[in-house]
Amino acid sequence: MVGLGVLKNISVNHYSLRSLNVALLIGIKEEIESELESSSNKELSPDYEAATFRSSLKEDSSRRSPLTAQQESELRSRKMKYQ
Repeated sequence: MVGLGVLKNISVNHYSLRSLNVALLIGIKEEIESELESSSNKELSPDYEAATFRSSLKEDSSRRSPLTAQQESELRSRKMKYQ
């Protein structure tokens, strides 16, 4: 969140919203606190797995590649061997 410009690091393991404008965009103090507290109960997104991830196609971002990221990587590494 620091890299996104939402939070700023004020000391070790202590953060603050970057500015009042960010706070106004996010909501009132009670809403922010409620969301932060409830986020600890939310399920994390699954880890990236190259064997199952399929990138979107450049021509149509709503469509996915027929190859997984792992398959693409294997093909590229073979190509590098023969160049």
